[in-house]
Amino acid sequence: MSTDTCWVDVEILRESPTGLAWLVRSSVDDSEQWIPKRAIADSEDDLEPGVHTKIELPTVLAEEKGLV
Repeated sequence: MSTDTCWVDVEILRESPTGLAWLVRSSVDDSEQWIPKRAIADSEDDLEPGVHTKIELPTVLAEEKGLV
C-alpha cells in the first residue's frame, strides 16, 4: 500500500452528521466530495465550514475523488 500524499486546494462546506467526514468543494472542477476526517493527514488551516484551504490526502484517494 502506498503512503504517498499530495496537497489539494478545497473549500470546506460542512461536516457530516456523524462527524466523521468533511464535504469539500474541489478547486479543480467545483465538484463536491465527502472526505473521511481520518484520511486528512494535515491542513494549512483549521477545518471548519467556509474555509478555503489546502489539505494533505493520500494520493490514491485524491485521484479517486478527482481532487487532483
